[in-house]
Amino acid sequence: MSKERTKEAIEKAGGTSAVASLFGIKPASVSGWIARGSVPAEHCPAIERHSKGAVRCEDLRPDVDWAYLRQQTEEEHDRRSEQDRRSLEDRRAEENRRQISDRRTADEVPS
Repeated sequence: MSKERTKEAIEKAGGTSAVASLFGIKPASVSGWIARGSVPAEHCPAIERHSKGAVRCEDLRPDVDWAYLRQQTEEEHDRRSEQDRRSLEDRRAEENRRQISDRRTADEVPS
């Protein structure tokens, strides 16, 4: 990416100070990205989110296969969602078993 396009992207994302604040770094570091015409790839997704899509990872780092990474992220999200759903079902089933056991115990206690 050219220096000018990097600068435009950083401005769309709120400017040097806003992007620096996003990562807890000094504005001079972001200025270095602009001077080099390259944003570290690991920062691109956060900049995209922060800019609400005005700046895309593909714009910041066209050399990275973002389509592949997005697909991997979606698949991981789907796996985690399924694991969370199963975990919730397991917890509900355990709670139901506990309630049934408590009722039986209460029924067995003489008055």
